[in-house]
Amino acid sequence: MVLSQRQHRQSSTGARPVVERLHVVSPPTAWIGLAGALLAALIIRVAMIGAQSAWLDEGYSLAVAHHAAGFILSFTARSDIHPPLYYLALHAWLAVTGYGLEQARLLSALCGVASVAAIYALAAELFDRPTAVWAALLLAVSPLASWYSDETRMYAMTGLFTLLALVFLVRAVRRGHRVAWVGFVVCAALAFYTDYSAAYVLAGAAVCALFMRRGAGLSVRPWLISVLALAVLIAPALALLRWQETHNLSSIAWIPAPTPGAVGGVLVDLIGLHTPMPAVVVVAGLILAALSFLAVRTDYRRPRLRRSYLFVASIALAPIVLALVLSLGQSVFLTRALMASVYGLLIFFARGLAARTLRRVAWSVLALTPLLAVDAVSLNAAYATTINEDWRGAASYLSTRALPGDVILFGQGFLRLPFDVYWNRYKLRNAQRGYPTDEVLLTDQPRNLTTAGSLTRATAGARTVWFITRDATPSSHPGAPPANSLLRGRWRLAGTHAFTGVTIYRLTTLPVAGDADAASWLDAAAVALRHVAPHDLVLLRGSGADAFARSWSSHPHAQARLLRLTGVEQGRDLTAALDVRARTIWLATTIRGSGDPAGIAGGWLYRQGPQSGAAQTFGHIRLYRFTHSWTK
Repeated sequence: MVLSQRQHRQSSTGARPVVERLHVVSPPTAWIGLAGALLAALIIRVAMIGAQSAWLDEGYSLAVAHHAAGFILSFTARSDIHPPLYYLALHAWLAVTGYGLEQARLLSALCGVASVAAIYALAAELFDRPTAVWAALLLAVSPLASWYSDETRMYAMTGLFTLLALVFLVRAVRRGHRVAWVGFVVCAALAFYTDYSAAYVLAGAAVCALFMRRGAGLSVRPWLISVLALAVLIAPALALLRWQETHNLSSIAWIPAPTPGAVGGVLVDLIGLHTPMPAVVVVAGLILAALSFLAVRTDYRRPRLRRSYLFVASIALAPIVLALVLSLGQSVFLTRALMASVYGLLIFFARGLAARTLRRVAWSVLALTPLLAVDAVSLNAAYATTINEDWRGAASYLSTRALPGDVILFGQGFLRLPFDVYWNRYKLRNAQRGYPTDEVLLTDQPRNLTTAGSLTRATAGARTVWFITRDATPSSHPGAPPANSLLRGRWRLAGTHAFTGVTIYRLTTLPVAGDADAASWLDAAAVALRHVAPHDLVLLRGSGADAFARSWSSHPHAQARLLRLTGVEQGRDLTAALDVRARTIWLATTIRGSGDPAGIAGGWLYRQGPQSGAAQTFGHIRLYRFTHSWTK
């Protein structure tokens, strides 16, 4: 064990020496540990960038950032409950990288990776390098930090500015450097302008620093000047917050009041967000907390470390306590608004791991096994399962089924925002309509659909309406008339398709029987669009194939040749009628009646080459695939 230059201090009573600070990890080893943590954080966050579909708030962020800075400032004031800095930063970022969901998420991912370095610096200032390495590693694999580092929202950026402000604050209190005080004021102001929730942890840390500076023998004057300077800098944001509370508070009215169960759920989320095994989270947390409290017993004799623990406690507890107090009015108790608490919690755990490692590695193995299991399962759930609303799946589904002239109708206007994140990639030109809210002002053509007459006018001339909602049924939508008013006239409900958090209803004017066949043809077309190569040949046989043909011709990626078989299939041989050069031929045909379901065309195909794979059936429609070296 190597001691720092601060040697053992012998008390006047003859008590045993107390080590002020331990440096058992050499600087090169600590840098290697930090590099490993940064690499792990980068791999996890980049790998998960496209794992989840964009959800409502991400679509909103992209829509806001797509506008000019002046619009962003005015719009956030009149229609948002967040400050504008993140949207301005995202606007500038997308101007460089290009407009897209993955590019937008990359900004948050980089902020998340930088936060790993920032928590290393904070833990090193408070304790020592071993604790800093452990804190960086724990944050790198934290499910909560990873999740919000892959969202097009302000939480990862807020976390980075908050951590930097805390680093500068500790340095300023312990060393008295003016540059550190300036750094604290600037970073704290940036954090507050990114998200108001930064005030929770910064307020607690600033009060704690007031007591810490007494132990360092520093005057209260620098602290007071810094707090006043910070107040001046954030005064415009405070005025904006007051305005938003007066005019836009309804936008967070959906947040439920905190209950004991909700508080317990937030504590579980801080360690293992989206974990399917919360009991293991509790066990891992208790083991790490026990080890950390053992470290507290050892460290408590050191005044410097006592103050460090006080500071860590303020980081972990102040956001939760202040959010609970504020929620006595309008609830603001959300996991993402309390993310700063995880920084204090992980530093506390890291101290326990670092302290016990000095004596016995088995303690670390005992503590890390359940924690790493929780992290692995939670990260896998975020990567491999659909957790967000599946707007990506909804847009993909409609891209192969919506025909020219169809109307896409949204239960609430703002649902168009996440839908368009993916729909715009298909470059289709279906008319879109939605009920107006503040968010619809972000779109090009808001539609007022507040009466049955306006609904009728919006769907005039369409044979099919695709109604999209987040609700379980299309009969009720906040602030809008019942959607089933469409069904009272000429529209019939022809089918539904559910995705995670999203439901699509298909309304049509076609007769019921004919509509069933049309839906089957559209399903066959959707499968063919995913698998048919550009040089393949697609044959259609049977009544109702117009739906397949319209869907095929309207899709920008449908490049294969499409032929309708009418009288020619009654001949004995199609070879003379078709100039066949494709190695793969697809046949979509009705299967009503007896005999060969594919008709003479299918018999001819069987004689020419083997069927490749099992035929797929969609109602009364069957899709065959034949592969051979075709020659005329």
